[in-house]
Amino acid sequence: MPVPEVLISADALSRLRGYPFPDWEQLCGTEVDVYLDSEFVRRGVVDATTADGRIIWIGAQGVFSRTLMEKTQGYEVWITPTEELGPRNAAPASEAADSE
Repeated sequence: MPVPEVLISADALSRLRGYPFPDWEQLCGTEVDVYLDSEFVRRGVVDATTADGRIIWIGAQGVFSRTLMEKTQGYEVWITPTEELGPRNAAPASEAADSE
């Protein structure tokens, strides 16, 4: 039996792949994709954020060391619809930095 053709809009498809998430302060423990000037930079788990959500740290993974990303430098953080936000009670950045 032939498989029916499913039509999906480009907008709907892009939302399935991921979407920008502007509230960085909510992302501790969440796997994200990072873009700069519409170019993919890396994927990783947010291990700390500032309380105002302007800066995040992506944890070390594989060949990547822990990386600081700032909104003011043009970084965008994308999450996928299936990704749940990490724990909201994660340590603030000042405590996370003290533990290194």
